[in-house]
Amino acid sequence: MVDLRQTKEWADWLATTGWIVERVKVGKKYSPVFIRKIPLLPISFLKIQRYGGAMDWKQFSDLMKKHHVLWSVLEPAIDNQVADIKKHGYRLMRDTYLPGKTRVIDLTKSESTLLSEMSENFRRIIKKGSAIKTKQVSANEFYGGWQRWARSMILTRFQFDKLVEAYGKKAEFWAVEEGGRLLSAVMLLFTADSCFYYQTWTSNEGRHGGEHVILVFETMKRAKKLGKKFYNFEGVFDKRFPMAKWGGFSEFKRRFGGDEIEYPGSFMRWF
Repeated sequence: MVDLRQTKEWADWLATTGWIVERVKVGKKYSPVFIRKIPLLPISFLKIQRYGGAMDWKQFSDLMKKHHVLWSVLEPAIDNQVADIKKHGYRLMRDTYLPGKTRVIDLTKSESTLLSEMSENFRRIIKKGSAIKTKQVSANEFYGGWQRWARSMILTRFQFDKLVEAYGKKAEFWAVEEGGRLLSAVMLLFTADSCFYYQTWTSNEGRHGGEHVILVFETMKRAKKLGKKFYNFEGVFDKRFPMAKWGGFSEFKRRFGGDEIEYPGSFMRWF
């Protein structure tokens, strides 16, 4: 499964928002490395996220020296990378930069199988709401609702616009509309084999119905149509790094079925 943080589009986006992008060899591939200069100081912060394979530590060390990195964070994709990371002086952080866990739906399964693996309540909502229509909306329409209805926003308008620009046709926005009003919307980002449920919002009116359940299922079908193998919910509650406010939407995601994937966490080192 190709993660967002390992795509050219993600690197292009961060480059437009002030990050320096380098590459380091990990196994037989190369991973993007993101470096942020500290204003007014000759030092930097570095991060590598969701990379797989063994690090080329010599090349990595050269990058650290080149950019005068004071501290760095590594977020490996799999557990068998951890021993090597710790051997090089990294320690597990109490919190994570990226979610430590996510839920993934296998889109190679048939539509009927996907439905059968959802909760009974969600199956009933989808069947009952068969007349509810979803539609593709613009980035502006999505952002307007996000500003108004999202309980938290992580991107400024500038950052959002640059992300949309970087992903181009690999970013889509879908919504449920009723009476000319958008009730719920989602921002999807695509990698080579995956669809990421990246950002979303629901209006107060939309929270009283099952429209968002229908919206998610319709975007799963959209991802299947595009030939994607995985639908990644991009984070669920992780008791190792607990965040109380994640409980509700994590339960919502769980009811769609699928499997939970657990990542090793974030590892930091000074100098």
